[in-house]
Amino acid sequence: DTMKAAGMNLVSTYVPWDYHNTADGTWDWSGARDLNKFLTLACERKMWVVFKPGPLITGEWPKGFGTFGAVPAWWKTKHPEALVKKANGDLWSYSPTGDVAQRQPTYLHPTYLGAVKDYYERVFAIAKPYLGKCLVGVQVDNETNGYWGNRYGEVDYSDASLAHFRKFLEAKYGSIA
Repeated sequence: DTMKAAGMNLVSTYVPWDYHNTADGTWDWSGARDLNKFLTLACERKMWVVFKPGPLITGEWPKGFGTFGAVPAWWKTKHPEALVKKANGDLWSYSPTGDVAQRQPTYLHPTYLGAVKDYYERVFAIAKPYLGKCLVGVQVDNETNGYWGNRYGEVDYSDASLAHFRKFLEAKYGSIA
C-alpha cells in the first residue's frame, strides 16, 4: 500500500529457497512466507511483479553484506558431494574468510539439479496463476558468483564439473589425450 501510494507500479521480489524450505521435507508458505498472499495483494493493487526465485541469490541474503545464499544450509550439510571443490579437493567457499556457511553447490551436480527442480515445481505452482497478469518478469538466478571463484584463481573442480569439462574436450578434440 505504501509503495502504491508513493506512485510506484512495480515490485521486484526474491523468493529465497531456504526461507521456505527450512528443513529436509519441511516447506513453509504461511504467515510472512505466504507467497500466494503477496502475489494476490500485488495484483489487487495493480502492481507489476518481477519474480526472482533463485535458486541462487545474492541480495545480501541471508545475513547482510558479504553473504551469499538461498540454498538451504541443511541441504549443503546433507550433500557435501554436490558442493564446489577447489583443485586440492577442499570445499570452496564464496566467503574470503572460508566461512563454511558460504559453501555453494556445483551447478552441474545431478543431486543439486534435482533439488532445484523440486523447488521450482513448488514455487512455480504458486506463481503460475499470476504469470501474464501481474507477474511480468522472472529472473531465475542472481549473481551465481562463479565469477568470484574464477576471478581469484579458483574454478569448480567438483566431480560433476570435471566430467562435464572432459566431455566438452572430447567432443571438441576427439579425445582428452
